[in-house]
Amino acid sequence: MMTPPSIMCLMLLLATSAAGAVQPDRCEGDCKGVRAQVLLQTGSVGRQRFATQGSGEELKDVQRVASMSLSEESSLVEALVTEVLTTGQPLTGVQEEIIERLNESFVTETLPGLQKRHDSDQELLNVHAASFAHCDVDLETNSQRVSTLNSDQSSIESAHTECLAQEGSLQSSEKLMHEELTAYLKSIQSPSSMMPEQRAPTPAMDDFVAQNLEFFRSLSSSYDSLKEQISTVEAEVEAKTANCSEVGLEFDEKFCLWKTEVENAKSNYLNCRTEVGTLYRETLKAAHSNAEGRRADLAAVLKVQCYLRMLLDGTTQEKLQECNDAEHTSSALDIAEPQLLDLNQRVLDGLGAPGSQVQCTAAGSSDAGSLYGAYAAGAACKKDNWEQLFRFFKKKTLPLSRSDFEPVMESIEGAAIVFLIRIYTCLTKRTVPVFLVEESLIDPADAAAGNAGGKRGGVTMADATLLEPQAMGGALESLDELRPTDGAGQDAYKLFQAARSQKPVERSAPKAVAERGDAVPLNIAEVKARSLTKNVAQLRAQHHQQVVQKSRATTSLSGRKSSGGGGTDGGPSTPSLGFVGAAKPAADVMRPIVAALLQENDQVMKSLDPRKDVVVSFMELCRTHVPEAMCVRVFDGLSAQAGQLADTTVKSPAEFWRVWTLYFPALVEFSESSPVFESVVYLFKRLGSLMSEADPVLTQQLIIDVGLPSLAPLLIDSAGKREPLCELVYSYTQPSVLSRLGVLRALKESIDRLP
Repeated sequence: MMTPPSIMCLMLLLATSAAGAVQPDRCEGDCKGVRAQVLLQTGSVGRQRFATQGSGEELKDVQRVASMSLSEESSLVEALVTEVLTTGQPLTGVQEEIIERLNESFVTETLPGLQKRHDSDQELLNVHAASFAHCDVDLETNSQRVSTLNSDQSSIESAHTECLAQEGSLQSSEKLMHEELTAYLKSIQSPSSMMPEQRAPTPAMDDFVAQNLEFFRSLSSSYDSLKEQISTVEAEVEAKTANCSEVGLEFDEKFCLWKTEVENAKSNYLNCRTEVGTLYRETLKAAHSNAEGRRADLAAVLKVQCYLRMLLDGTTQEKLQECNDAEHTSSALDIAEPQLLDLNQRVLDGLGAPGSQVQCTAAGSSDAGSLYGAYAAGAACKKDNWEQLFRFFKKKTLPLSRSDFEPVMESIEGAAIVFLIRIYTCLTKRTVPVFLVEESLIDPADAAAGNAGGKRGGVTMADATLLEPQAMGGALESLDELRPTDGAGQDAYKLFQAARSQKPVERSAPKAVAERGDAVPLNIAEVKARSLTKNVAQLRAQHHQQVVQKSRATTSLSGRKSSGGGGTDGGPSTPSLGFVGAAKPAADVMRPIVAALLQENDQVMKSLDPRKDVVVSFMELCRTHVPEAMCVRVFDGLSAQAGQLADTTVKSPAEFWRVWTLYFPALVEFSESSPVFESVVYLFKRLGSLMSEADPVLTQQLIIDVGLPSLAPLLIDSAGKREPLCELVYSYTQPSVLSRLGVLRALKESIDRLP
């Protein structure tokens, strides 16, 4: 298209025509000749209009020429040249001046504009081609991170391999010692067992006694020495096995992290090249299309320039033929395709190819079988898990053996209940009362078999109403000694089912009521009317007040009786409802702290809702009406008195729920960079640490039941808050590996349950 200056020049050229000239619409054939004659008119009307009015109103008559293209302009000038050759009339001075201006606009505006658009397309194409290098830069960065992870998992794998080798060596030593003990016992040659005939303190009897004493003394010493060595090696094997298991879990985690990072690095690099390549090809296609149009415009401009020079120099048929036959080079407008970077196969190969020795589950998968994806559901997995649990029992000298949990592994009905009772009894040294009913669910065949085999422990269903298992104690027994008789687990399960489901809802059979002769006659007083002095609203208010007071008393004294009894050593060893005792409500602890700090700001006190508790009203307004510094001071003051809150929440877990639900919204509303967020996190961490000192098991169970369901969506949506929130969760968790794994599994289950 023509630039505005060239369009203006052409409009000036057309403005020299007569008032009744042909409008410069697009036309073909004879119309071009008429238009050329208009351009050549040199009458007094044309000169007068141009001289008197210049480029004023005449320009308004030719505004439609703005839509002319270079090819149309070339056709118009060619028609003008043809008309000049036909008529032989020369151009006037005004027309020559306009043609010179038009030619100058081509040189200064049109041609540089074409070159500028070409350079812009070329630059854009080069930018997209350079984007391939950005993909390689990102790949190099990811490669360094993958290399670090690979180094970590390789070192842990080496440590795990070395640990397994040491474990195998210790197991071989243990086996050799057992064989040595067996060989020693087989090779023993006892002295003669024939006593002297004379049963008297004779020299022969003395020799007999001395030989046997020496033999048994030597046997006892050797046997004790071998047994001590075997026990030492067995302890080393157990410790090494537990260590190898922990190292193996750590290796599984590092390996899966490395494998995931490798897969992400490769996929991100290939996706980057695909997207950049698509954008580059589309840009290249558009650049070639634009270049083709610019070459056509360049040819038209050069042809018009040739015509204009010919009009100025003198028009001849030979010059016209030269302009038509002239070939113009347009290499300056050609698009130079840049060299693209090839696929960086060297770095891709350097990322490594993780194998499948560890089964890693994709993040966020709903059917993940384990926290680190290292295990799959199956018999081998369950056996390995229970084997680890058995080693833990043996390490802690708990009287629990494989025979106790094998029925649970095999999913035998009722086995889990028996196992839980046994664990509870071992850990708390308390008995679990199991109430029995006369109408049991035991089949007659089972009952007959039980009677034929004798009463187990001297207690039967008919003559027992309360079964209390003996407290567990003593050293770890052998497998044969602890193996239960057939049907023990089934009977226990049936006892529980009988106690749960055989509760009569109504009388089984109607009973006749007969009059007793010695019964005292019952005199029923006559009903008397009593006036009611209070209205219904007052009675309802009084009843509501009594219910509230009773609820508060019940909440403050809630808890199991066994949780506050003797033998707890300062706290329950299993999750309970808290200690028995009057627990001060958490609101009474927090209210004076919050009120004392808020009274320093009159504006804040005016904003509080007098109908609500000051702590609740503060939490509703802390986001919008309370200064940030004051919020931080309030939460720091609560953290300083966290000991009183911990005492209350341990004694009454319901108070922990109230504290959590009251302050948790602050974790959601404030950003991770806010000092208020940090102070709230510190308050929860301080509370968790103090609660863990008082009752670690209850504290961990509270964070699982109360905290994790609300923390799970926040951990997913807010990446910047994950690290402080994880530290918060760990402050409520016991430091052992199994406890932390349990909390992590509970967190994963909470995430899986999200919609």
